[in-house]
Amino acid sequence: MQTYRLKPGKLGRKLQGIYRGMERAFADTFLEPDGSLRTVGGILFSLGLCMALLPQWGVFYQGAVLAAVGLAVLLAMGLVRRKMSGKPAIVFSARAVGITLLGVFGAMALGLGMCMTMVWSLLVPGIAVGLVGIVLLLCLIPAVRGLE
Repeated sequence: MQTYRLKPGKLGRKLQGIYRGMERAFADTFLEPDGSLRTVGGILFSLGLCMALLPQWGVFYQGAVLAAVGLAVLLAMGLVRRKMSGKPAIVFSARAVGITLLGVFGAMALGLGMCMTMVWSLLVPGIAVGLVGIVLLLCLIPAVRGLE
């Protein structure tokens, strides 16, 4: 049996080249080789937190265990990814510690502001504290990427 192949012509070859370029750019931008386990870890972590923090579900301990498993998967993937790219597993420098502390304090301030607003009914102070947390988290962008 013979196989037939269409000859695309000049315009068809140009369109195929454009399509291949777009496909390569999309794959390079959005698809990562180790993304599946990070996705699984993120889903386990977020589902575990939902289970633990929603009292209506009544599964606090199971949710805490599931969140811990998800966090372990995420941490393991971070270490594996650094090892596969030839970098040391953990780098302790003053810059890394400072960036980590900035992120922790920013997230804590944002969370405290949300709690003040939604749980404790302190609307105006909660919004102010939440905005401080957002500003601290926004300061992470130039701290990590640098100013150019």
